Amino acid sequence: MKKTIALLLSLMMVFGLLAGLSFTVSAAEADTAALSDQAEETVGGSGDTDEDLCEVSIYLAPDHLEPVAAVEVPRGTVFGEVADPGHPGEVFIGWFTDRALTQPYDPTAPITENTDIFAGWEKTSEVMMIGDADIDGKVTILDATVIQRRLASLPVINYLEIAADTDGDGGISIIDATLIQRWLANLPSNDRIGTVIE
Repeated sequence: MKKTIALLLSLMMVFGLLAGLSFTVSAAEADTAALSDQAEETVGGSGDTDEDLCEVSIYLAPDHLEPVAAVEVPRGTVFGEVADPGHPGEVFIGWFTDRALTQPYDPTAPITENTDIFAGWEKTSEVMMIGDADIDGKVTILDATVIQRRLASLPVINYLEIAADTDGDGGISIIDATLIQRWLANLPSNDRIGTVIE
């Protein structure tokens, strides 16, 4: 039992978890090899039987056949929140436990059986603009804030990376947020901001 607890704590530390058995897994950034290795270590030699464990699999879309992350957890464990992934051209609408996206995932419910968790998406408007990082159809100070939150690894609801790249260098940095702020204040910035992404 002590080995099981130690291995679960190790698994939690791999994902930068804070406390308890309720935790966040960033599906978009999960190191699936490390996750699989850690899951095998948790099961192997821990004294838990297959009846004591449930597999939680995370899919980035309902049409994906392979999960981006899978882990076995003790039956009755509260798996907790799953981080919101980013996906260009679509708005994240939540996590679901069925491919039809009709059953919302409840992060407070204990896992009592093998569980699949699917990311749900809605298409954004056909018009996307440079600088409209939060995909609301306009460039505002909130777009700079979304970029800053993303850089600080804080949760964001809607995020479009191609729109956030205001300087066109292929990456996201604080410079992209600063360019939006300067553009909004009518200071020298980047002429690309506010133009349609083709």
